[in-house]
Amino acid sequence: MLENLRKFSLYFRMLDTYWHRIERPIVNQGVGCYPLNLSQRLEEGHHTNFDSIGIPRCLDRNGNPYYHVTTITSYALGNWENWVLRSDQKSKDSFCLVARFLLGMKVNGLNGCAVWINDFNGTKMTIDTPCAMSQGEVISVMCRAYELTRMEEYLALAKRAAVPFHFDYGSGGVRGVLPVNDAVWYLEDGKRILNGHIYSLFGLYDLSRATNSAEYCDLFELGLNSVCENIDRFDCKFWSRYWLEEPDYIASMMYHNLHVCQIEILNEIAPNQRLTEAAARFRQYAINPFCRIRALIQLVLGKNRLRKRK
Repeated sequence: MLENLRKFSLYFRMLDTYWHRIERPIVNQGVGCYPLNLSQRLEEGHHTNFDSIGIPRCLDRNGNPYYHVTTITSYALGNWENWVLRSDQKSKDSFCLVARFLLGMKVNGLNGCAVWINDFNGTKMTIDTPCAMSQGEVISVMCRAYELTRMEEYLALAKRAAVPFHFDYGSGGVRGVLPVNDAVWYLEDGKRILNGHIYSLFGLYDLSRATNSAEYCDLFELGLNSVCENIDRFDCKFWSRYWLEEPDYIASMMYHNLHVCQIEILNEIAPNQRLTEAAARFRQYAINPFCRIRALIQLVLGKNRLRKRK
């Protein structure tokens, strides 16, 4: 409840209130810090429910705990950030604990891949339909676990987690296409979602750095080019869209904030004029109070349309 109230309050505040890019030192070797500031989420008490060994969990509508891949990986990456920037031993231990837990959470999927599925009875994800976002986030954790421990098992699993990016969704892969130009899009729960696609790119970029392999660099660049070529399709001229699906659904303030950060990060990795312009437009929308109120109204209408379709 408190988290929902916090997200609602974002509409009445400035942009940089939920997600932040990390102010990180230049890293010449290894993968370094994750580009989003996730240690901030730890400090804000975002993770409140843990199992007996210290793994964060979520609660379903009935209050039952379950393991959620994004929750687990964000906790790990926030602790990694504290270890790298502050040399905090407790954070290092927490990161290692989660990395080991993820080893046991993986499922053997099609085409020799490793898949991570939310431990939740209502999930629609299966080993046949992995989620690009989850795969990318796990890759980011596995690459850092390998960098820390030099255990080949972590790097091997990161590579297996990347296998679905070669295959179509529904055939053990995460690939889809955009309807207008057939640009490749890495799907989240079978949907063409902006933030999920970019999260998967962060993982592929980490793996390309960890391995110096053209294979993962090519997968990253394929997805990056799709963002550059199609970012304007996510622009509804006063806000950003959450996805390119039906019905049309606008991003919440929290996700709009995330879009700005993610696009700016991609533009740092591989500068592109379209990304520069889109980030500037999205940022300007968010500081305009009329755009924020309009976005809130459209979000409510969009949620009603989604409920009617279910």
